[in-house]
Amino acid sequence: MRAVAHKDLPALRELVAEDAVFVDPHYPTPRVVGWTEIREGLRWAFGAIEAFGFETVLGFETSDGRHAVVEVDCRYVLRGGRRLAFRQVFVADVQDGRIARLEATSRTARAGSSGGCCG
Repeated sequence: MRAVAHKDLPALRELVAEDAVFVDPHYPTPRVVGWTEIREGLRWAFGAIEAFGFETVLGFETSDGRHAVVEVDCRYVLRGGRRLAFRQVFVADVQDGRIARLEATSRTARAGSSGGCCG
């Protein structure tokens, strides 16, 4: 989350597998596959969101370190100054030390919509 908060694409590139799958109903395309599509989704988010804030509520990791679930309070400032606060849950799978799957859910989001988040 630190790399997202800093809008650091090179750091994210190091963390994400080439063929990773990201699912986030807040994005215009809720399911993207591969770094190229993930990067474009992140660029969209970085353009729409002026500032990201994340506070971990709780998290769990499997003993082998290959799977994790994190509940996060998100506080965003959109371009133009609108502030948003909502809770998300992220489920991650790691393969060979990189994120292979990341899925975000929230109570307010609908697949294919911004969920009131960013657009």
